[in-house]
Amino acid sequence: MHADRIVNLLARMPGLDDDQIARELAIEPRQTVNQVCRRLAERGQIVRERGSSGKVVNRLPNGEPLPARDYRDLAQEVVKDVPAYTTQLPHRSLVPCDFKKTLLVIPCSKDKRVGGAGTSETAASVIQSLPFSLAEELLTARQFVKEKIGIDEGTLVPARHRYVGKLYRATGKTLSDLGEVGAHILVLSGGYGLVLATELIGYYDAALNPSWWPHRILERCLIAYAQHHGISCVRAFASETGPYAKVLRSVRWREADVKDALLIMPRGGSSHTSPVSQGEAIMALRDGALTARWRSSYGLSLHIHEG
Repeated sequence: MHADRIVNLLARMPGLDDDQIARELAIEPRQTVNQVCRRLAERGQIVRERGSSGKVVNRLPNGEPLPARDYRDLAQEVVKDVPAYTTQLPHRSLVPCDFKKTLLVIPCSKDKRVGGAGTSETAASVIQSLPFSLAEELLTARQFVKEKIGIDEGTLVPARHRYVGKLYRATGKTLSDLGEVGAHILVLSGGYGLVLATELIGYYDAALNPSWWPHRILERCLIAYAQHHGISCVRAFASETGPYAKVLRSVRWREADVKDALLIMPRGGSSHTSPVSQGEAIMALRDGALTARWRSSYGLSLHIHEG
């Protein structure tokens, strides 16, 4: 499985060294990449050569990457005549009709970037998309959690850069690509409850604990955000078990008049393979290739829960 993933990566990004491949594909330990690349080279499937930096880099034999896709065109694409999801439609595309009206919801990660370059710029907050009373409720809950776990806000960086876990490493620049075509991206956060992917956050060490966010506040914030922005489609990602899926399963999307809401979860998997598979599924969504019968590089199929 790692071999196929590495070959596919090098088709898009030739000339990567083993460390870069390990980071892009979230393969641990790094030595695994070295072993797989050596076997691929022995079979003639890739070429290993000394790069300009002095490190050994990998490329496909023809040295030609696949043509880059302009993801801005995705905003203009429409998937027509797609029936509602049922388990009897394994080929059904899960790609939204209009990314500008789509809300992507993803979990935060245990691994977080410490410190960071920071910024003096301001960034939008999910707070600005909520009714005043609900915004005040979320801010109050955030303050409670901040005091409880000791969030360090000495340096603030965008959430999508703070989180560096397996899901985020597997997606690469996918979140940026989706943001560029107008998709709305929210993160369920252990320290902040709910944040925009571009929202500035500090460093903390805590997983999502629903009891810290009482009265279904996270679910209500998701609905309010969808209403505020006229969202017509939701694609949420999580592991099958755990607090993130628990919150997302209980969101009443139809209260926001969202009729196309799917919670997409890799079936089974480990603490390593599930988040990586979620990241790969998000990439497939971006590329227009996510279907009900899609499988990750680890062979995980999808459990799809309709909201």
